[in-house]
Amino acid sequence: PPALPVNPPVHFPLHPKTNSNKGPACWGHSTCGHGGALYVFGGYADGRTNRLRRYDGHAWELVKAAPAPTARIWHAACTMGGVMVVNGGRASPLQPLGDLHIFDYHTMTWHQPPIVGVAPCPRWRHSLSAINQTTALLFGGRTVGDAGPSCLDDCWLLHRGDDGFRWSRLTITGPAPRCSHSATLVSSHCVLVHGGMDAHERPLG
Repeated sequence: PPALPVNPPVHFPLHPKTNSNKGPACWGHSTCGHGGALYVFGGYADGRTNRLRRYDGHAWELVKAAPAPTARIWHAACTMGGVMVVNGGRASPLQPLGDLHIFDYHTMTWHQPPIVGVAPCPRWRHSLSAINQTTALLFGGRTVGDAGPSCLDDCWLLHRGDDGFRWSRLTITGPAPRCSHSATLVSSHCVLVHGGMDAHERPLG
């Protein structure tokens, strides 16, 4: 079977008609798809937000789910099975986050799952790509160390099991350290990483 089935497919017009509930314009957010709808979480609008909005192709709806994660920007998120996984982000200019939150599309609730093993360091502007319904790949991002902000080039697998979620670091040589890149699943065993910026905010091609 396909590694990441999408059923039904999500098709929206180029300039869809929307209602007035879409909320303020924002950036630094995430968008995930499930069940023919899009879910937009977090970002910066009238300040950092933990707002979750749902768009079904016709109307926007504010999802009032609790307990919501801390307000954040530049986090990473993906759909894995029947849940949305949110990792990291930034709560303030010098406060990167390393937490993991789960939004269940069926119960419309948030929770923090038990974590097994060592987790990646806090970061923002990284990528999290679902490989299948129980595994996702995290790559890169930006963090704050003793010498100030820096970019990362580490790769981690996130596994969803009966005992919670488990992180495992991959001992591979990945692309050069970067943030704000894209990462796209192109086959059941290949994630394509493209572009981004280095530690000096120079574009990478």
